[in-house]
Amino acid sequence: MKRCPKCNCGAEFTNKAEYYAKNAGGFAAGVAVGLGASLFLGNHGAHVGNEVRKNLTDSVMKHYECTNSRCGYQWYE
Repeated sequence: MKRCPKCNCGAEFTNKAEYYAKNAGGFAAGVAVGLGASLFLGNHGAHVGNEVRKNLTDSVMKHYECTNSRCGYQWYE
């Protein structure tokens, strides 16, 4: 469980739908590019697909919010 950097209470991940949708889109794009690249690069096509997926999904910032009602601190990672 994530901890709030301000008060050290628990925190929750709030933008799950956006994060998982972009992760699925990145995976699909990575597979498509990987398959296309494998026609020209052979076994290196999978590596190219993984890099595409990683670049798309790493750009999504996770939004967290402190569960302590007195704190309410929000941050991105």
